[in-house]
Parts: sequence; structure tokens; C-alpha cells
Amino acid sequence: MADDQTSGYCDTNSCCGVSLLGRAFSVSISIPVLILATTALALIPVGWQLGGKLFVDADSTTLNEVVDNKSSLDYGIPDPNEQSPSNEVILLAPWEGIKREFSPQRGTLSGVYKELVDPATNFFERHEDFKGPALWTLGGLWTLLVYAFFGGAISRIAVVQLGRGERVSLTDAVRYSFGKLQSYFMAPLFVIVAVVLMGLLIAVPSLLLNLGEIGTAVVAIFWFIAIILATAMAVMLVVLAFGWPLMWGAISAEETGDVFEATSRSFSYTIQRPLKYACYVVVALIIGGLGWWLVQLVTSLVVQLAIWSASWFWTADNIKQILDLTGNVATTDSVLTFSASVIGFLNGLVLFLLAAYTFSYFWVGYAGIYLLLRKDADQTELDEVFMPSEDAQFELPQLHEPGDTDESAEADDSGEADEAAEADEDAADDGTDE
Repeated sequence: MADDQTSGYCDTNSCCGVSLLGRAFSVSISIPVLILATTALALIPVGWQLGGKLFVDADSTTLNEVVDNKSSLDYGIPDPNEQSPSNEVILLAPWEGIKREFSPQRGTLSGVYKELVDPATNFFERHEDFKGPALWTLGGLWTLLVYAFFGGAISRIAVVQLGRGERVSLTDAVRYSFGKLQSYFMAPLFVIVAVVLMGLLIAVPSLLLNLGEIGTAVVAIFWFIAIILATAMAVMLVVLAFGWPLMWGAISAEETGDVFEATSRSFSYTIQRPLKYACYVVVALIIGGLGWWLVQLVTSLVVQLAIWSASWFWTADNIKQILDLTGNVATTDSVLTFSASVIGFLNGLVLFLLAAYTFSYFWVGYAGIYLLLRKDADQTELDEVFMPSEDAQFELPQLHEPGDTDESAEADDSGEADEAAEADEDAADDGTDE
């Protein structure tokens, strides 16, 4: 059972929501979660690069800009050389960290949300040819696959640690996410596929428009049906746009954890508790922004202090030649080139943890929001998180060995019946003798 301090007395009408989302920061900077987040951010550009090679021509300026943006590893990581550890920066940076999280750009919490919403939004726009929809579809499906696997593993770690106060190993989280990968991947697509099918119900009869005045008149008579279907499509997409991150929490926390439960719970909580949902999101953005400032301060200082310490016995020319953070090594010597590349890679990896934190806190924060909304809407305690090990622990013992067949079981039953009959006959004989 989880500790009382983590769930037992918690009331969503008090400051519990702030406390839980605050504890989400410590979960998001744990080593297993940062490993998952770093790997995810490194893999997302791969699908967009492939889409650019398959569907984008050299003269497609707009699509090339999309590919260049989406396939870049630039997640808005600030250059530590452009910052000063002055008191003014330290005091003002927390507010700047909070403000930036509300901006839907790469490397922010809003940007993680927008990274998956952009392909869906562009899919439903009208395009001149198939290249645009093909690029957005491939890139969106790849991004969803990465989110499904790595976001699922992070969400699993988060719901167990935030809800029950217990830790899940990286291996167990990855194994759980792989087992539920189909649900994580299909939950948002289920709604989009339903919308597309409803769109076909409008598109197919609209072929009558090609018949001229008669066809147009027929379509006009039944156009109210198209309006009804389009209204349902719009409502489903709007609710999906706000509620899809909750699907990961439902799949990670519930025993069933399938596509239908994830869809029903995310839609239900989004519709039933919109204001409370919005408040939790705002609180998560504020805490996430403060966390971003802290992680940015630490990672920048790590790199700066490493360079500062190394510069004690180096001249400025040596530092510029060997240690160039931008990756432009000013030497033709193979050993120096390799050494500078290794140093630059390790420095870049430290700085990349800032973007990884943003990705990890998004999923950890939404896992916490799901638990809070579930408690508020269904009065389900936070520590009621499905644990497969407990389910196996309380199973009833088997009455016979798994290898026994029904025939052997029937043979055992018949043997016991024969023994009982013989015992009755012996008792009867004894009575007769007396």
C-alpha cells in the first residue's frame, strides 16, 4: 500500500493538486525518465527526415521549411556562453522560464503538446496535392509512435510514483509500455478514424454535385445531415485536442487500460471538469517553467564550470581551438578534431537534458493531472493504480496441474466415486453380518 502522506488524506479541493504537480518535478528529473525523454527527442526527427526524402521536392519551399524545422534537434536550448550568472539574470530568469512555457514553440511544454497537434491540424486542411498530407501523415504517425512508447513508459513511472509512492524500474516501465503500445498508439487515432469515416458519409453523397442542377438540388435537400455529422466531428476533434494527453494516464493507471477506456475517460474528464482541468494545466505550466529555469541554470553551470576549471592551465587560443561548443573545430589535426568532438558532444548532451526535462515533465505532469481529475470525478483514490504483480499475487490456487487434461480430471473424479461406492458396500456387508 502507498504511504498515507502520498494519497490517503489528499483532497483535490485543497492544495493537494499543487503538491502532487510539484512532486512531479522530482519524478521528471529522475535518471530513468530523462533517459527515456532524451531518446524520444533524438528519434522524433527521423520520421520527418524520411518524409522529406519521400514526399518533398527541392522547389517545395513551404514543405522544406517544415522538414527543416521538424527534423532539427534544436529544441530551443539556450547558449550558456550568452548568459551571465549575475544576480539580475538569476532573479529575473524564473519569470522568464514560466512565461516561455505558455509559448507553443519547440523546447517548451506547450511545444511538446503542439508537436503532435500540428500534424493532425494540417491533415484536416485542404491541400493542392498529396505531398503535403502525405508528409504530415507520415511525420504525425511517427511522432505518435514515439510518444506512444516513450510517453507511455514515462507515464507508467509517473502514475505509480505519484499515486502509490513506489518506484518503477526503467526495464519494467519499458516492458509495460511495449505491452500496451497498441493502446497508446491507437487511442488518439481511434477518434480521428471515426471522424474520417463520418467525413466519408458526407463525401460520398456529395458526388451527386457532379450531376449538375439535379444533383446539387438533392444534396441541398439533405445538407442538414451533413451539418449534423460535421457538428459531431467538430465536437469530437475539439474534445480530443484538449483531452488526448489524459489517455496516456488512463492506459498507464487502469487495469483494463485499452483504447476504449482511455477514450471514454479522457473525454469524460475533459467535459465534466473543464475549469478544474484548465487550472491544473496552468499550475503544471507554472511549476514546469520554474523547473525549466532550475534545470537550465544547473546544466549551463555544469558546462561553464567545466570549461572554467579546464581554462586554469589553458590559454584562450587553446580553448577556442580545442573546445568549440558550436561544433566548428578550428584544426585539421585528427586527434584534436576527435578530442574536440567528444568534448563538444558531452557538453551538448548535458545541455540537451534541458529539452529532455521539458518532454519528461509534460508526461509526468499530465499523469498527475489524470490522477487528480479521476479522484475528483470518480472519487478514486490516487493510490489505486493497477499493478500486475499484485494481480498475480492474489490469484486463486489451481485445483490441478496445468498439464492435466479434462479427461484425467474426469478419471480422478470417477475413481473417487468408485472408492466411495466400495466403502458403502463394505458398510452394508458389516451391517448384514451383525
